[in-house]
Formats: sequence, C-alpha cells, structure tokens
Amino acid sequence: MDLIARAASMTVHAASPSSWGASRVNHAAKAVRQRNPSDYLEPILAVFIGAIVLSVVLGWSPIASLVIVSALVAVPAVKAWRAKAAKQRAIARQAPKAAFNLGNVLMELGQVAGARAAYQRAINSGHPEWAPKAALNLGILLTEHRDVTGAQAAYQWAANSGDTEQAPKAAYNLGNLLNARGDVAGAQASYQRAVNLGDLEWGPRAALNLGVMLKRQGDLVGARAAFHWAMGSGHAEAAPRAAVNLGITLTQLGLVAAAGAAYQRGVDSGHAEQAPKAAFNLGVLLAGQGNVIGARTAYQWAVDSGHAEWAPKAVLNLGVLLNGQGDVVGARAAFRQAIDSGHTEAAATAVNNLATLFRHGISRHQAGKMGR
Repeated sequence: MDLIARAASMTVHAASPSSWGASRVNHAAKAVRQRNPSDYLEPILAVFIGAIVLSVVLGWSPIASLVIVSALVAVPAVKAWRAKAAKQRAIARQAPKAAFNLGNVLMELGQVAGARAAYQRAINSGHPEWAPKAALNLGILLTEHRDVTGAQAAYQWAANSGDTEQAPKAAYNLGNLLNARGDVAGAQASYQRAVNLGDLEWGPRAALNLGVMLKRQGDLVGARAAFHWAMGSGHAEAAPRAAVNLGITLTQLGLVAAAGAAYQRGVDSGHAEQAPKAAFNLGVLLAGQGNVIGARTAYQWAVDSGHAEWAPKAVLNLGVLLNGQGDVVGARAAFRQAIDSGHTEAAATAVNNLATLFRHGISRHQAGKMGR
C-alpha cells in the first residue's frame, strides 16, 4: 500500500499534542517553499525610495543618490534577508527530524494515530537520514498493533532506502514478518537481502533465521551455508546458535568430523544457553563414534555449566558412559546427580537406571540415556 496515500487518510484533532507538533513541522517545511514576495521587494523598494528622497530634497543626482542609498540601506537589508532565508532553510531541514522525534514521543505516550502520522511526514520528506529511520519505526509500531499490511509497506520502504543502518534491520524485520505470515519465499528473500547488505548486527541474525527456514524445508545444503556464514560472523548471539544448528545439520549430512568441529565452536563461545547444548550434543556425537574420553569431557563440561536443561541430561548420559566402561561407582554417582537435578525426564530415567544397576548391573545397551 502506498505510504503517502495512507498518510493522507489520517486525521489528527487540533487540540491534541500530535496536531500541535505536526502544525509546527508543517510550518517549518512551508517556510522555504512559500516565500512572501515582500521578502524580495522590500530591499529593492527601500533603495529606490531612498534615492528619490535624496535626489528631490538634497538635489543630488539620481545615480549618486542610488549609490549612497544602496550602501546605507540595501546592503544591510539584503544581509538581513539572507539571514532570514538561511534560518528558514535550517528550520525546513530540521522538519523531518522534528517529525521523527515527535513520532517517538507520541509512540511512548501510546498515541498511535499521532505517532503514525508524524512518522509518515518524516517519510514523505524523503530526507536521507530521518525518512528511513521513521519508516523503520513506523513498521515496528504497526507490527505491534497488528497492521501487517502497513508494517510490510513501511519495512519495505526502509529496506529500499539504501540507508546503511536502517535498511539491514528493516530487511531482517520484514523477513520475520513475512515468515510469520507463511510467505516462505518472501521471508527468505528478505533474510538473504539482509545478509547481502553485510551489516554486522542484522546480517548474522538473518543468516541464522534463513538457515532454520531452509533446514525446515529439507534444504540441508543451503542451511549449512547459512549457518556457516552466521557462525563465522562472530556475532555474540547468532554465532553460537548457528554453531549448534550447523552441528546438527552436518550430522544429518553424515559429515561427523565437521559436525564435531561446529559443536566445539559452540562450546568455545561460552554462551550461557548454547554452549551447554553444544557440549551435550558433542558428547552424544563422540560417544556414538566410540570416543569415550572425548565424550566424557564434553558431558562433564555440560554438567559443570549447571544449565537447567542440558546439565541433567549430560550427567545422565555420563552415568551410562561410565557404566559401560565398568565404572559402577561413577555411574551410580552420576545417576544420583541426575535424580537430584529435578529434571523430569532425566531424573525419571536415572531412577530406572540406578534401580537396575543396584539389582544386577546394566549394560550400556540396557541403560536409558538422552539424545540431542
């Protein structure tokens, strides 16, 4: 939908704060566009009238009178007019910023219609800085108030603006919006656009989301590329998540060694949520390869993290691993720790494992354990 047409349909009451602010913004913008003709005529008339007076009263020649009056009257008048015009131009240049700031204030006050109108004025100005910012904020505002069509138009405007700061975030937000609407192709295109813009904040986030979408569609090769890009970005949030997702994807592709390296990247990130999950998955992967020492180290890392989800699962699997190596004492201690964790699934499985172990011992094939 045309944003200009949408703004034209908006009405604001004269007594409201938004109407007052909007009138100030509009007045500033019109100051330069609609100059008073007297601004041009006043200095000219002053010169001629002054010359006539001197010529008649003092008997000076018209040329001499004109020169003298020009020096005394016209030059200061022209300077004053230039100063006035410069001030008006400065005010006009600030109008888009004022509209943007007004929109922010009104949004904080919960005055949606006024904020929407103010942002639209800034957008309509086409200002290279404030119009993209206003379009992005308008998209956020309309998303919060479930005007999906309007939000999509606003985000699209900001994404197309070419602004190096606002366009990537707008493309990312647009991808999220379209993804929520079930527009898979549109969402993927928007995420890819955000990635291509190379922004260090929104590019990795977009690559992560793109990878998740591609994986869900069964495109493991495409997902692998997206996750790898996000992981390599070093983004504090997106990179660790991408590392875990990449490990899972590579495992599904049968690339076990590469999967282990990806999980290790997740562990090394130290991310409070993703590192313990990566350590647990790495333990499962290595145990499946028969790498007992590596699996034990990975499980212990997850256990030591104290994570509410992955520590109990890891200590349960560690108990199974130790029992398989004949370390019954270590296995019992691990199962008790899993029970004490209070984790519903891990504790229940640990109870069964411990009971069986006390009765007649269990093999690694009999013991219940947790998968990724």
